[in-house]
Amino acid sequence: MPKAVANRFNKVHEPSVSKASTKKTGGSSSAPGDRAQNPLFNTERFGQHILKNPQVAQAIVEKANLRPTDKVLEVGPGTGNLTVRILEKAKSVTAIEMDPRMAAELTKRVQGTPEHRKLEIVIGDFVKADLPYFDVCISNTPYQISSPLVFRLLSHRPLFRVAILMFQREFALRLVARPGDGNWSRLSANVQLYAKVDHIMKVSKNSFRPPPQVESSVVRIVPIDPPPPVKFEEFDGLNRILFSRPNKSCHASFGHKGVLEMMETNWKTWCSAKNEMIDDSVDFKTKVNDILTETGFYETRPAKMDIDDLLKFLTGGSPPMLAGLATVTSVYRPRLDYVLWIQEIVDRTLERDPEVQSVRGIDIGTGASAIYPLLACKLRKDWKMIGTDIDKKSLLSAEANIASNGLQEQITLWTSKPNEKILAPIFVDPNQKFTFTMCNPPFYSTYSEAVNSPVVKEFDPFAVCTGAEVEMVTDGGEVGFVRRMIVESRELGERCRWYTSLLGKSSSVSSLVETLKEQSINNYGVTEFVQSHTKRWVILWSLGDIRLPDPLCRISRSQFAGHMPLPNSLVQSFSKTTADAVYTSTLAVLDSLPAVRWTQAAQVDANQPITITASATANCWSRAARRRAVTFSNEGPPVLTCQFAVTSEADSKTNLHCQWVRGRERDLFESFWSHVSRKVADK
Repeated sequence: MPKAVANRFNKVHEPSVSKASTKKTGGSSSAPGDRAQNPLFNTERFGQHILKNPQVAQAIVEKANLRPTDKVLEVGPGTGNLTVRILEKAKSVTAIEMDPRMAAELTKRVQGTPEHRKLEIVIGDFVKADLPYFDVCISNTPYQISSPLVFRLLSHRPLFRVAILMFQREFALRLVARPGDGNWSRLSANVQLYAKVDHIMKVSKNSFRPPPQVESSVVRIVPIDPPPPVKFEEFDGLNRILFSRPNKSCHASFGHKGVLEMMETNWKTWCSAKNEMIDDSVDFKTKVNDILTETGFYETRPAKMDIDDLLKFLTGGSPPMLAGLATVTSVYRPRLDYVLWIQEIVDRTLERDPEVQSVRGIDIGTGASAIYPLLACKLRKDWKMIGTDIDKKSLLSAEANIASNGLQEQITLWTSKPNEKILAPIFVDPNQKFTFTMCNPPFYSTYSEAVNSPVVKEFDPFAVCTGAEVEMVTDGGEVGFVRRMIVESRELGERCRWYTSLLGKSSSVSSLVETLKEQSINNYGVTEFVQSHTKRWVILWSLGDIRLPDPLCRISRSQFAGHMPLPNSLVQSFSKTTADAVYTSTLAVLDSLPAVRWTQAAQVDANQPITITASATANCWSRAARRRAVTFSNEGPPVLTCQFAVTSEADSKTNLHCQWVRGRERDLFESFWSHVSRKVADK
């Protein structure tokens, strides 16, 4: 009897009925009337379409040219119409199936036959499952994983000999497209860089039960062996820009302001990581145009460029400046995102607190590369940073990296001791104030957990786990590590403005938010960085009174709804009025409050709303405050600061926005906003 292995990815996928477009054995979503034709399996739940045409099934197997020694990987075997034919010709078959009932049906079908010992069934998600060695892959592909399946196969090592895959017709035509075709795209170029792709045959929707709403095609993918010595991240990064507007010239795609800004930031980051000198005397746009001219692609349209052209473009220039474009995006981009996020927090802090004269940060566990201090200090020349680490070899390497980048004046290193506090550099000098901490903590509590974690395995071979054990493992994992930081921060208070830490597990968010609440810390936030399939989260907290905008500290996804801080940005909509009327009413309400003073920012851009900053020295608006008959003054330190802005929408709706800027009491902010918005509405 074949083995049915339920691996750690054995959660059954349960898409909603309205989004049921999962295809296990051909086709996409079916019409409601078609679903009733297949009562044996849950078509409504999985969108399953059973391949019923024996000629098509036989042709697919024959096109694979199977040998008696071949080990075959089949994705989505369904009821086994392809599987039984593969078993007749191959040495063994590993079938990955997400639906346990399909797996049970396939098991029954081969039970008692000579082939049953040659079949192994893995119940799980192909995108996440560990793949065995295989010579040939045959798949009647679920449409929603078409692209992940192709790139997962091409990234698998050792390389397979051939893959025979069925896709939706439109997707298949993009895979086999050639330069100049209407279907030539980023997908076409990325796949054909690593493989030869041919269209084998068309498959009618009537070959499935129930029939899907689209036609299908079968393609053959033969990987290029050895693969070209090109980093996929770099090649894909170039194609992202070029094929965003494939029928425009290359200089138009690269001349876009947003693209230039992104490339310049990435280029500087790449240079700092590669210890390259940056010539700031030449305009970056001029550099890009020089490369376009030098390579001869200035007026070329991406829709006409073949693989050789794209490779020439990628390595063009002296030095090849575009080579750093996507290395930053894939390898350094998550780290760069963290640094850029910190920059924005620091900028907001400097705006709200003029007493902060200098920026000092700490990178906890800086590692051998000291990448976070390098990125931060390369991008901000006036920042100072301390990098801490317990591993002396890592510190020696970090010291060399800092010296080669000429950043010894900005970055210093700290050797941590085994029983020392995590935030020891802040404890040492009570008079020294810090602006922020950064930390990429050890994810795991034991080394075996690190080795077996899907975080390590999921992205092989494009992502390789190279961290030392001290960088990956600590008692309690990342939750235990960051909890220690939270407890220490309570003792330090405002000697550091912002405490932050990266997180590798979404489950850590809820645990750490609960710890913050236990420590009576209500000024906190959570954000998320997404790069390809990789997600990382960052938690931050402060013992100070500066409040950040919601985009910097709140995730809107429902997964974290119960663990997000309450919003710092509120809005009230008004109909049948004008922006000028709401603006005038807001000023009148603020003028009526004796403990409130306000200022108006100069309007630099006519398209941007005027910002009003209001500060209150006391609660003078509540009914209890008015009953006390106290004389209020708007002089003195404020207990609350908010910013107001008025915007208009196309449907004649006017919005009054309120951003909490500074303050410690949430109730005070909400009561102030309630009073102002209510009074404006009354006017």
